[in-house]
Amino acid sequence: MKGVRQDYKNLWVMIPFVRTVSGMARIKEHLEAKGLRSSDDFKLWMMVEVPSNIFLIDKFIEVGLGGISIGSTREIVAKAEARLNI
Repeated sequence: MKGVRQDYKNLWVMIPFVRTVSGMARIKEHLEAKGLRSSDDFKLWMMVEVPSNIFLIDKFIEVGLGGISIGSTREIVAKAEARLNI
């Protein structure tokens, strides 16, 4: 990742299936140990794929989250609709 970023400064990291704030903190620490720190041209994003991500979003931001992507694949929508009896 660090090597690719030497040529492509628009490449950021998006982590899928993050379940806990502590898990995101560990990922961030690992990236920083490899020289990948949040900056104006490098952000750490998270794919929001579990409901707890939304409820804990402030905590994720405190850890250093730079952005999110909310999944809307057909399977996820269908599961949500089924659970909500829509």
